Amino acid sequence: METFNSTFVLIKNGNMKKLKVSFYLKGDKKNQNGETAIYAKIYLGNLYSTFSTSKYILQERWSKTNNLRNVMRVDNEINLKNYLKSLVDGIENKYNGFCRICHIN
Repeated sequence: METFNSTFVLIKNGNMKKLKVSFYLKGDKKNQNGETAIYAKIYLGNLYSTFSTSKYILQERWSKTNNLRNVMRVDNEINLKNYLKSLVDGIENKYNGFCRICHIN
């Protein structure tokens, strides 16, 4: 299950590398409230890295909100969506900064 599929493109020496960020639930990681851990995966070309967002949500709510794409007016879901969006923004900013340093257009 994914959400906030953000894609950026890196071109260097004619080789295009796509940067993609996605989020998914890791079913075997639950907290005491029965909520499932949200993990992030960053892809760059054929490489990827996975990390925990340290956030949790009920699997039912994840599904009902279309992986947080369509949040209800529930404060914790809105805050969670905003938090995940800020993670994507931070990754994008680091990526763009790297491109500037390396003079990649």
